[in-house]
Amino acid sequence: MKGTLKEAAPNAVIEIRRDGTPIGTTTADQSGQWHYNAAGLADGVYSFTAHTGTESSSSWRLTIKQPAVLIVPYVQHANVAPPVNDRQTLAYYQIKADIDVVVPDYGMQPGESVKLYWVGRNTTYGSEIQTVANPPRPLRFKISKYEVIDVIGHRSTRIHYTVKRGTAEPVLSHTLSLDVSGYPGEAPLVAPTLNAAHDNIRVQRQTGMGTSTTVEVRGLGTTEWQSNSQTLGSAQYLNFPVSATWLKANEGKPVKFNYSVRLKPSDGSNYRFSQLLRLDRL
Repeated sequence: MKGTLKEAAPNAVIEIRRDGTPIGTTTADQSGQWHYNAAGLADGVYSFTAHTGTESSSSWRLTIKQPAVLIVPYVQHANVAPPVNDRQTLAYYQIKADIDVVVPDYGMQPGESVKLYWVGRNTTYGSEIQTVANPPRPLRFKISKYEVIDVIGHRSTRIHYTVKRGTAEPVLSHTLSLDVSGYPGEAPLVAPTLNAAHDNIRVQRQTGMGTSTTVEVRGLGTTEWQSNSQTLGSAQYLNFPVSATWLKANEGKPVKFNYSVRLKPSDGSNYRFSQLLRLDRL
């Protein structure tokens, strides 16, 4: 805080009082101006005055409200929960499902608005807003398994949330780093490609695929489309015609594509899943 006392002599000692109680002194400069550091004040409303000799200032009020420290969210299904050093790991193929991200009680107040952000491989997903209940309790945000699959092998996915109180600007939380792994030693399956007409998906042969490998493609929009299974054989890629009915239903809308792979018949239902191909507008 700083101020001026008109009658203060150069180098006069200024006494600072908080709510009428002296809390310290400072020294005025040649023009009567002074500065005083009132650090360490707890949240609250305070009244201050400055005094020197027989002169005193008018009182002024100061409101202190420390910004909330919003602790990191955490992934319920991760290998270690809660996080260690703001980091978690998740083995997707042990889950094979949507996951829950939990916003813990950070000092929640009823009525606050909370929004979660998932910053993935090449996109940021913002959740719907949830309102803190009365009494407050941790909030759960569901993340689609396809978003989780898309970041297998990507280091690192970042997860944070914002809290909005009344008309104030949203406050940003600390960030969780999430490492999602697939099968040990296997590289992520790269996203498929789509032709210019948007009616054919192509999947390239990748490391680990053999002649008996089978592939299925999936389209995700307002509805879901899944292709028939194809066997790779000796081909370097497979083409999958996209359903005309599905294309019509999702025309002009955001869509995603990925594919599943069974490397060999003995894998049974143990499929690998690819990264996502995203289109903002089909």
